[in-house]
Amino acid sequence: MLNIKYKIVILFLGLVLLSACKNELQQTAGEYSYKISGMVMVDTAEVPLTNEAGVVYINESNNALVLTFNMIIGDIYKTEAEVKNKKITLTPYERVIEVYSRDYKVKISGEGDVYDNNIVLNLQYSGAALKADSIKLEGNDILLLATRNK
Repeated sequence: MLNIKYKIVILFLGLVLLSACKNELQQTAGEYSYKISGMVMVDTAEVPLTNEAGVVYINESNNALVLTFNMIIGDIYKTEAEVKNKKITLTPYERVIEVYSRDYKVKISGEGDVYDNNIVLNLQYSGAALKADSIKLEGNDILLLATRNK
């Protein structure tokens, strides 16, 4: 009789713990302040990106995350991401960035780590100037740090 009571208590505690746990998507979702910085190659010269800062809203949708970036001064853009085992992988997306008064259309991809209150992504940029000269832009070590807003 005592053995059955212990099994019922253990089963009950297991169910409580299981129901209290959020999945990784729910745990990652939220509002974060972010900053992006790094260096890119423009033609044959290494130049710094203009630092970008803003708020990124991360929402759960259809077993993925939707990231909507709202720059402090500038555009709004979005992409999707997958999270598995605290690793986040962005779905590649395109946007226009400005480097030294020239606009570039770039494809952005990246992956990184999800921590309790931070997301750290290593981004890759690949693109070309929008003008007829089509100067190439490449960057493989661009850092995005997002910190959860409380």
